[in-house]
Amino acid sequence: MDRKVIKIFFLFILLPALCGCITISAEQYKGTMKFDTIQSQTAIDATARIQAKHSLAPEVVTIWKNWLNTDETIANWQKAISELEVEDMKKSGLFTKIAGQDAADYDFLVAIESMESKPSEHQIKVTMQVIDPRTNEALTTYTKESGLGTSMMNFSSNLKESLKHILADMRSKLLADYNEGRLRATAVSKKPSKTTIQYLEQASAAQKEGNYVAALSALRAAIRSNPQYPGSYRQASEFLIFLCDSDGAIRVAEESLKDNADDRDLKDVIGSAYNQKGDANKAREYLGGIGFTGMVLEVKDSKVSVRSVLAGEGAQKAGIEPNDMILEVAGTPVNSIHQTVSLLRSIEPGKTVPLKIQRGQETMEKTVTIGSLLDRKSATYPNACNAQRLNREGIALVREQQRGPALAKFEEAARSTPNLIPKADYNAALILEQSGRQKDALAHYLAAMKSFLLVSDEEETSAKVIVIAQRSNTPVPESADRKYRIGILRAQQKRYKEAIQEFEAALSEAPWLVDAYYNLGLVYDFSGEYQNALRSLRTFMKLAPNAPNIGAVKTKIVELEDRLGLLEGSKPGPSQPQAQPQTTGSVSQPEPAKQPQSAPAKKKQ
Repeated sequence: MDRKVIKIFFLFILLPALCGCITISAEQYKGTMKFDTIQSQTAIDATARIQAKHSLAPEVVTIWKNWLNTDETIANWQKAISELEVEDMKKSGLFTKIAGQDAADYDFLVAIESMESKPSEHQIKVTMQVIDPRTNEALTTYTKESGLGTSMMNFSSNLKESLKHILADMRSKLLADYNEGRLRATAVSKKPSKTTIQYLEQASAAQKEGNYVAALSALRAAIRSNPQYPGSYRQASEFLIFLCDSDGAIRVAEESLKDNADDRDLKDVIGSAYNQKGDANKAREYLGGIGFTGMVLEVKDSKVSVRSVLAGEGAQKAGIEPNDMILEVAGTPVNSIHQTVSLLRSIEPGKTVPLKIQRGQETMEKTVTIGSLLDRKSATYPNACNAQRLNREGIALVREQQRGPALAKFEEAARSTPNLIPKADYNAALILEQSGRQKDALAHYLAAMKSFLLVSDEEETSAKVIVIAQRSNTPVPESADRKYRIGILRAQQKRYKEAIQEFEAALSEAPWLVDAYYNLGLVYDFSGEYQNALRSLRTFMKLAPNAPNIGAVKTKIVELEDRLGLLEGSKPGPSQPQAQPQTTGSVSQPEPAKQPQSAPAKKKQ
């Protein structure tokens, strides 16, 4: 007989019989009941708090007491199993980060409840709920039961094996549901993915190096990689302020503010844009009374760290340095960026605030004078500011019906900062199109498409490009056709990330290659990027309403809307079988887009 089994049998049966009753600690039970963890295949990039509660059904409690176990022993047993379940979840690697039991900020709450019962034989039932902590909504629930037999000699090993495999099975289902988009936690949808973070870091690096076109391209990619994440819009808006495009900065920030009405950072950047425009009333509406220290913060090693300080601002003047850890603000301990920023902003501009910081192994106090965001002057790129001035002058000339001089202004603005001021290209294209110069208009529209930050602007311009291309029988460039065919090949090889890159590259050169939208939508669907899949298939349906496969496309669009919870009364559900990318497609001519406006005065970012 196994020595552990003999030991447990002795503890449960013989020792209580000899001593009358006995109390066994939770740590003793954990030592005998510890089981190996089955690792998760991949990790969910999110922070989870794990809690567990193990209990005994009344008939099992009666059995334990018949064995002369005390109430304390029973409580210790339940505590031990609960803690082992939590440890198993933590060690599985299912989530990239585990929050402490007292943490206030996390993406998911995973609540496990298990119960031993004995209707005829001993059984264990486990329920796992995944909860969105912002709404307290249960996103999904898993339940499973397992028999433990009737013999107490095998009880310990049976329970350990059952818990081990039940919890692992539930983790696999949770991971699959997450990858299929069926877990829609409020915070996770607004949390940057690793890809989004990489794009934002690339944008920052490119801007520091003076490669502003690359910075703009990386910001476009960041917004498209996760349209729900407000941080991408904030950084993009700040970059547009740097380019002296205050109107564009406001439009981009307001696009995200629709779904993030309480986002203070978005409101700050809108206020800064109005400040740049010289609209004092609007700037004061967003920024008045808000304190500013000139620190850029990040979380490092679970502490609030200073990433950088802005020259000439309060933090630099007080001697704050990059990599300093902020421990307290005005005597209040801080452990999150949100808490730190909220405390600093609550202090009236002009007042001082003591900060307790850690620099290396040394702890010190610094006194920072709070500045006002209204007094902050944003850094700008002079060439871009000049191009913005030329664009405004062109719009004024259009209003005076001076189209020739206006076109010259727009083209000069576009030439002076290639691929950086998309609305100058867009406005030039409008005049050229209305003048019958279709080929020249097409070139400017394509240039604008590559630089617009908002998807809506890009899609509107794409529709104009398609109309012009088909009206003038513009052939698909050989390079775009080749990229499209490589995309088909990569999709068939299930190399979806590469397929997406090829399809996107083909469409950036030839947006009138309509079949690419269909295949791009399918590949996005395969990759679990359902928002992008929906956008691509909607574009295909709009451009090719009479395509032979339009019925299947409409069905897929409804499935995606249902999966994303966009239909009234819909709940995220399982994926349906997906169509394979097609190498060719017989599609009808796209529906003509609306005629351009008489004047290029439409606001663009």
